[in-house]
Amino acid sequence: MTTAWHQQYRGLRARGIRNPDPRQYFFSDLGKFLTKIRNEGSDYILGMDANDPYDHDDIQDFFQDHDMVDVYSDFMEERPATHFRGSEQIDLISVSRRLSPYVQRTYIFDPAESEGDHSTIGIDFNFGALLSNRDLSEIEPGHMQTRILVSTDVKALRKFLELVKKKNNGHNLPHRISALYARCEHTG
Repeated sequence: MTTAWHQQYRGLRARGIRNPDPRQYFFSDLGKFLTKIRNEGSDYILGMDANDPYDHDDIQDFFQDHDMVDVYSDFMEERPATHFRGSEQIDLISVSRRLSPYVQRTYIFDPAESEGDHSTIGIDFNFGALLSNRDLSEIEPGHMQTRILVSTDVKALRKFLELVKKKNNGHNLPHRISALYARCEHTG
């Protein structure tokens, strides 16, 4: 067991719980939270290091109990290992069922290509369809509609745009795009 598990175990014991199972309490608390926000009409995306394979009964039961979908199930027949010492996918992303039609792509990088000891995992959404709630068949991925940011929260929108600008500047995108454009002009 890990240091975090022992820390949680000691905390639960201090609350008077005999023989606590920190993992069980974690899933119970997470389940209560997801039920609350689902009942309020919210959708959710959950990424986790499950420490068990994606197809483990406990994981699949949790997804089913909370109306969640394993996003990789529609995109990958074979699941790669997501820990450099493991042989199975233990890092997961799941979404509430209403979000699943909007998942456009999934990816799992080899753990050797990631900074830590786990794979970098991710998903891409068709935001044009998601934000406009239009039928996915009406939206072409390269269409301008899929690149529009729509929000009624001006403060959040400004903050998001500032973060995007900061991240782009951190990657020196204006200079890199300019250099690429110059090379394209030069080579014709």
